Amino acid sequence: MQNAPFVNWLVVEKLQQAITDFNDLLTIEKDALSHQKIDDIIQVAEQKNASVEKINTLVAELYPFSFDDIRHAANTSNQLILINNVLTLSEQAAQHNERNQVLLATLYKLNSQLLNQLNQHQTMPFQGYSQTGLPKSNNANRSLGKA
Repeated sequence: MQNAPFVNWLVVEKLQQAITDFNDLLTIEKDALSHQKIDDIIQVAEQKNASVEKINTLVAELYPFSFDDIRHAANTSNQLILINNVLTLSEQAAQHNERNQVLLATLYKLNSQLLNQLNQHQTMPFQGYSQTGLPKSNNANRSLGKA
């Protein structure tokens, strides 16, 4: 516990709102990732960066107090609810962000595999056809390639 009591509850309120906004961005990001909307993914990534900067600035304003110090400084039930909400929202944001990162990594891996398959397919001629695209001599096994 610090010598001077914690009194800057306005910063905690701003932090609660900033984390709520960040959680909203995570929901938008999940939707963009799920629907593979590249422009939306890029836009929300930029917004997330700005949001994280804001959160970090607000957390820095709480220094030298820890969240435990702030919880102990709560004089009213509203202050206690406020700090508990901040902690709960922070945990939810961390979990939501982790799930989105797993989804992003999965999409990246799938897209890489798809690109590799497309590149391999482009370098191999279709079965029964020559490099020029003309059919090979009366090949009964001619097809448009393997999918």
